[in-house]
This record gives sequence, C-alpha cells and structure tokens, in this order.
Amino acid sequence: MSRPLRGQGLGTACLGLFLKTYTNLPADQRTKTIYLQVSGDNLPAVALYKKAGFKIRESLSYYLY
Repeated sequence: MSRPLRGQGLGTACLGLFLKTYTNLPADQRTKTIYLQVSGDNLPAVALYKKAGFKIRESLSYYLY
C-alpha cells in the first residue's frame, strides 16, 4: 500500500469486510482455516492481521516478490 494511504483504516476496513462476508457464508461453503502470507518486514500488515485475531503459524526465512 502506498505510504500516503497508510493510517486511514483502509486495510482494517477491507479485512473486516472480507471476514464479515466470509462468516456470513453457509458453513458448507467456508473452509476450516484461512491462511495468509505476508512478508515479515511488512510490520503494519502483520500488526493488522494479529489485531484481527490471526496467529503466526510459520515464519519463512525468505519471501519471493
């Protein structure tokens, strides 16, 4: 995300909309687990996901762009 847009709540809003939509799906259309991948250097994204209740399950020593 472009730095000028950071801090405006856009990531929180997008993630919230996704989670709301996802949880409103019928149970047979949902997966049991949601996996996210993000660079460990992207501290704002990591903080957002942790704030939303996601947990770090694995940390890779590299990230391909």
